[in-house]
Amino acid sequence: MGFAALFDSIGSSLQISSLLLIPASVNQMLRGGVIIFTCIFSKIFLGRKIHGHHLLGVFLCVLGFVCVGISSVLASSSSSSSNSTVGGTIAGMIMVIISLLLQSSQFVYEEVLLTKYSVPP
Repeated sequence: MGFAALFDSIGSSLQISSLLLIPASVNQMLRGGVIIFTCIFSKIFLGRKIHGHHLLGVFLCVLGFVCVGISSVLASSSSSSSNSTVGGTIAGMIMVIISLLLQSSQFVYEEVLLTKYSVPP
């Protein structure tokens, strides 16, 4: 169970640290990407069947994820403020993506533990 706590603490730390580099609204929108990685990891590690409506939902999430990311980079490149640079924005988004990977891993790992052992959640 320690791995789940480790995934959560590192993922949450990256998520919060990224707020220094990207606006809170962009961070919040990108957090929805956890659906994408959880779906992929569930298919790979749990052998879940992904139905058409699941794929449609994941595709729409990817589309939104890309649109928010591109608009954030374009906004930071056109901004005259020294706080928002393109490099900082991209670094912040990479931190969010890594945190999403860790949090998705946590979700799948917890599901493996809870189905394998009879423990209360």
